[in-house]
Amino acid sequence: MELYIEFYIINNFILNFFINLFCVKINKENLVKIRIFLTTLFEVIISILFLYFDLDKLYIKIALLLIIPIILCKINSVKQYIKLVFVLLAVTGFIGGCIYAILIMKNVDLYKISFSYKVTVIYIIFIAFYFLLKNIIYKFDQIKRNIIFLENLELIVKDKHLKVKGYYDSGNVLYKDFKPVCIISKKVYIWLLKNNCINKIDYVNPLTVNSQSSLKVINLDEMFFTKDKKSIKNVLCAVSDNLKEYDVLIHADMR
Repeated sequence: MELYIEFYIINNFILNFFINLFCVKINKENLVKIRIFLTTLFEVIISILFLYFDLDKLYIKIALLLIIPIILCKINSVKQYIKLVFVLLAVTGFIGGCIYAILIMKNVDLYKISFSYKVTVIYIIFIAFYFLLKNIIYKFDQIKRNIIFLENLELIVKDKHLKVKGYYDSGNVLYKDFKPVCIISKKVYIWLLKNNCINKIDYVNPLTVNSQSSLKVINLDEMFFTKDKKSIKNVLCAVSDNLKEYDVLIHADMR
């Protein structure tokens, strides 16, 4: 089997682009598309030079490994740079090694450039692998975040109980009369209204909620934290129309 040079360039570009993108994501760097594009272009040019010139030297490969992270991301510290080098080495080594093994098994001579549809399938598999791994990492981060910050709550007002999902929000620093204010969803507020759990409605002017100039504030008799096994009496709660994912944003001071 052989490959056309145009086919080699296109597939090389696609694969390197996703490798670079994955390295940026896994290292949690700021995503700058022009940097990923320029890095990928640089790598493709180098790969072509490797085909036609005797550049397969260890010191050249080490130099490239040290240069590529500088093009790929804005380096702010030595620790960040070293971490990115190792991530790039691990991802490239793993994917490159797998592709090389498959090509060898399929008897593709990398130094005789001609066409093969089977190589396309190989690249598609690894692109699919990238999206799968990306989704797994996202789900893992979400699970880890929920374990740390998610809390099962029980809101108690006038002997009525409502079980809800709460989330510890470090960004919630809302106060009223020097007391911390949690934020509840409109769904919870409607339930409280229907069950005659609201005696008085006050208002607070938030500093960080964008779309509302003022929020309704109500008082809950008690908020019970299931995981932490603690209870807080007389909890102030502001009502937000924007809260969708959770029922309650727990104030940072209640951690």
